[in-house]
Amino acid sequence: MVTLQGNQIHQTAGTISLNAGGEGTTRIKAGALGFTQEEGASISAGLLDIESAGDVTVNEVTSSSETVSLQASLTSGSGKTLDVTAGGGTELYVSGSGIGWNGAVKLATSGAGISQNTDIQSSIVAQSLDATVDSGSSGNSISLTRSDNQIGTLSAQISCSASSGCSTGYIEVSNSGALTIGGSGVNNAIGDVSIKIGGGNLLLDNAGVESNASGGTVTLVAQNANISGSGAGAVVRADNVYLQADSDTGYGGSVGSSDSAPLMVGKRTGGSAVSLYVGKSGGEVGSVYVASADDLSVLQLAQNANSALYLSSDLGLSTSAVGNIDTGTADLGLHARGGYLNVGSANLSGRDISLTSDSGLTLYSNSVNASRNLGMSSASMTFSGSGTITAGTEATFETDSLTIMGGTTIAAPTVSIATRSAGVGIDLGAAPTACWRWTAPSWPPSTAAAPTASC
Repeated sequence: MVTLQGNQIHQTAGTISLNAGGEGTTRIKAGALGFTQEEGASISAGLLDIESAGDVTVNEVTSSSETVSLQASLTSGSGKTLDVTAGGGTELYVSGSGIGWNGAVKLATSGAGISQNTDIQSSIVAQSLDATVDSGSSGNSISLTRSDNQIGTLSAQISCSASSGCSTGYIEVSNSGALTIGGSGVNNAIGDVSIKIGGGNLLLDNAGVESNASGGTVTLVAQNANISGSGAGAVVRADNVYLQADSDTGYGGSVGSSDSAPLMVGKRTGGSAVSLYVGKSGGEVGSVYVASADDLSVLQLAQNANSALYLSSDLGLSTSAVGNIDTGTADLGLHARGGYLNVGSANLSGRDISLTSDSGLTLYSNSVNASRNLGMSSASMTFSGSGTITAGTEATFETDSLTIMGGTTIAAPTVSIATRSAGVGIDLGAAPTACWRWTAPSWPPSTAAAPTASC
């Protein structure tokens, strides 16, 4: 063992090593002025054990075994920085007593990964953690999966600088309490991202989470708690996004805060759309508020009874894969603000229901039943088949073209029809087949005859 001890320790040059193999233990015991290294100086060790009351900067640590075990503790105070970089294709492996650092922790590797011993008490306790891996062509990962980690704010990146490309690597982080995604966010250029919290909320604080790999997945779990975002940078990006669920299990909780503060999801850089999976049978979620600037397809949805659902896309939105949607005594909103809303053959039920489809709305034998108010807005609407469209208080249709065919039934104490575009008349493609109560001045004009169906 090599022990470096003092109130301030500064390595100016050379390599500190117990032996030529660099497999021994190097212990740093520093006081309030901490430990620093000059560029070009290095440590070669199998175990790097750090105790300090001040900032610690290790610019390069290596090992002939290509793995350095790391344990570190801030012995007094708070707010200090632990900054450790492994060089030469060396992995950083959090082991032993783990990292107990009431301040900022920065871990970085090049050509190797960052991992954690899950068999012993090697948890990471830190105000913030920034983990960075330049993967190299072999593909490397960030795997910090102890459920007793206590990280306040997380940022993590895996990049690929190899000209020939990199094999798949993943980012997976577990935490025992509330977690904030901050700084530069979480981004994996070569694979999936999984962040799971055992207790407490997950907040994206103006920072995103992205899997930039083709076919990649981002999984976010705050078990029985909430996932939300704040700020323009708080976007979850991937080809596939799992919220409060993974491929096997649902974890309860809720997503987003309200229809005015939804969790934002989107396509990855270079992608075309995003597929969304929310909750899972046996682990249903509560309220869900999700929005996207991109085309959004919802492929899995498992909610508790009487839970609000708000899904919005600036382009197209499809929920056809999840079948019938019933929010009970809570509100339902489905909005395709720049494309087509596709609900397939599903029936929709809830308290207040609002549907938007910029490129047209077609319902064929669908039942849409709002216990209170129903609002639909689309450039054109076509209702056909034997469906029923009902509202307990008022049904409002905002459109420039309305076609009603077959046995579609529309029933509400008040039915209002208004043009969607200023100065455009409404084209009624067919007569209504049920009782309508018109409310002026929406429709019809005062000179038009009222429908002949009796109430």
